[in-house]
Amino acid sequence: MRSLVSLMRRHGWLLPLACFVAISLLMNYTIVGHLGDSAPGMPMDNFEFIHEIFWWKYSLFQPGASPFVDPHIFYPYGYQMITARHSTTANAILAVPLALVTNEVVGYNSLVLFGFVCSALGAYLL
Repeated sequence: MRSLVSLMRRHGWLLPLACFVAISLLMNYTIVGHLGDSAPGMPMDNFEFIHEIFWWKYSLFQPGASPFVDPHIFYPYGYQMITARHSTTANAILAVPLALVTNEVVGYNSLVLFGFVCSALGAYLL
């Protein structure tokens, strides 16, 4: 018990972090229940984000493929993902390790949940 108290004194943000994770999982129970087979929201931008995670995963293992340009979209010019209006390159890079183990939808849904937790923790730390 003494080590738990000293841990909380040194890292006072751990208990709020655990609460934020629990609240995020409870409030987004539909995402948690369908983590690998559906994306939240209407089928619009979320499909673009899932495709970008897929393309990053695909291009890392294909010789000559660039993760920043998908030549299959808007052929023959290609689609410049880095300059796109909804560029989510940083999110795609974060989701690729999870997408390699599971699939792109799990990576996307995990990023959605991670965003809620990070936002709440950032507001707490302010």
